[in-house]
Amino acid sequence: MKIIGQGAFAKVYEIFDEHRHETVAVKVLNANYTHYGLNDIRGSCLIRLLDAFVIGYHCFLVFPLHTSYGIHDFSTYFQKALKSKDTNKIGGAWIKLSEITYQLLKALSFLKVNEWIHADIKVDNILFLNDFHQSVKLSLIDFGNSMPLSDAPLYYDDYEVQNPSYRAPEVTMGMPFKESIDMWSLGCVLGECVTGSVIFEEGHRLSFHLFPSHIYQNSLHWNNYKTLLGTSLHRNYDLPSVCMKRKLCGLLGVSNIEFLDILSKMFEYDPNQRITPDEALSHPFLAEFRSQFTSYRNAETNIKSIRKKRKAR
Repeated sequence: MKIIGQGAFAKVYEIFDEHRHETVAVKVLNANYTHYGLNDIRGSCLIRLLDAFVIGYHCFLVFPLHTSYGIHDFSTYFQKALKSKDTNKIGGAWIKLSEITYQLLKALSFLKVNEWIHADIKVDNILFLNDFHQSVKLSLIDFGNSMPLSDAPLYYDDYEVQNPSYRAPEVTMGMPFKESIDMWSLGCVLGECVTGSVIFEEGHRLSFHLFPSHIYQNSLHWNNYKTLLGTSLHRNYDLPSVCMKRKLCGLLGVSNIEFLDILSKMFEYDPNQRITPDEALSHPFLAEFRSQFTSYRNAETNIKSIRKKRKAR
């Protein structure tokens, strides 16, 4: 048994399960935070929950053991591919990134349909189920801070929602929010896949994000924000969207037009206009992966059909 992860509320152990005859990950919620385990159980549709039980004042959650690969490992792979100048490697890296995007969007689509907000999407909460060099299978984990959409009003002025570097502007400004805050966080994760580092460090977030007064002037923290920026406020409603792709190109150091476009839509300042998971799943950035995925599925279906016909004979 060994510790493989820990946070403010829990520790995660790697343990051999004699009943299942396999090594598993066991999350143990600290005594004072056992109630947070409930959301992890609710969120188990995205990371498979094998078992859950309570001993004394501690909650134990049993999950499959993931690989040691995380987003940081993928980012290293991605940057090496770009530096190689090899068009095949570069193309393969972009396809893998689109596959990562696709799987995370499917997870967010499921949450949106079920009116649930993850509220803590960051690179540490995305784990690969296998070696991503071969194929991409990942899980969105840690639903300890998640909430039903109906509970969101309880947190409108609560800075505990989302990690600061992945926090949507409506949360920062103390405005009503919904599941679209997860799309903003996903954009931050995808940017980190490309750069290898947090793209919106707390120190320069305000210099990058000039929030439109049209949207945020009635927010809880608008006056504080206005004092910080003085005359640098954006009063033109359309200006941030027009500038975003150009600013992202400079920030990320990549020029993939379709990637910058889907990212700019995730970083839409107006939460009501921000791209939804289902809309993003139809974006051209995912077109090549969708084509390969469809071809693979068709081939798989044909093979199964041939096998059935052979058995019928």
